[in-house]
Amino acid sequence: MNEYFVSIGRTKKNIKLNSRGILIDDKNFGAPVVNFRKNLIILNVNNRFYKVPFIKKGNGKYNFLLNGHQYETIVRTKLQEKANEFLIKQKNNNNVHEILAPMPGLLLKINKKLGEKVNEGETVAVLEAMKMENEIKAPSNGIIKDIYLKEGMSIEKGIKILTIK
Repeated sequence: MNEYFVSIGRTKKNIKLNSRGILIDDKNFGAPVVNFRKNLIILNVNNRFYKVPFIKKGNGKYNFLLNGHQYETIVRTKLQEKANEFLIKQKNNNNVHEILAPMPGLLLKINKKLGEKVNEGETVAVLEAMKMENEIKAPSNGIIKDIYLKEGMSIEKGIKILTIK
């Protein structure tokens, strides 16, 4: 089963795909994916086929067309969604953001140096977990105040990686 979190505007849905159908927020729609090609999904809903063309815009963003309506979405895996929620929780009022490891793993890369400027949404580190590379993004604009770890270190969830002020 593949599980994703899809955001359209302020609405977020949990979508699970399996051979029997699609579950949206655990409600079964019994609409199996008949075919998944580059830029096209074909769905079977109550013996009616739907072609859903989509365009991957990068950084998890997709545009798709369904029944003549265009939608812009952000699609994340379960692990990416957990990491994103973890980063959002780290925001606080004094504009000092401690970037913590959202999960245990191997710190592959730190993309910034001490004193370097960073923009909101910019990747500041890359963490390998469960054989996937996960980008850790800056929650705000600022300057790298502290770097606590070195590349190549194995780290646990919640360990401070760096601070942005």
